[in-house]
Amino acid sequence: MEGIDFLKVVISELTGEVKVIADKNFIKMDKRKRADYLEVTRDLIIQLWIKAEEVAEDEEN
Repeated sequence: MEGIDFLKVVISELTGEVKVIADKNFIKMDKRKRADYLEVTRDLIIQLWIKAEEVAEDEEN
């Protein structure tokens, strides 16, 4: 997928802490468009977290 990276999501393996890092182009973006990107990002983080829990449970069994 081609495009400009506006956001970087970093998830700590040790603590599970999630950080979303925005670049200057994202900060200059229209507020409504930023909100749309953040909503999609939030949904993706939730999906990743659920998948990680499933993988962890499979490895335990």
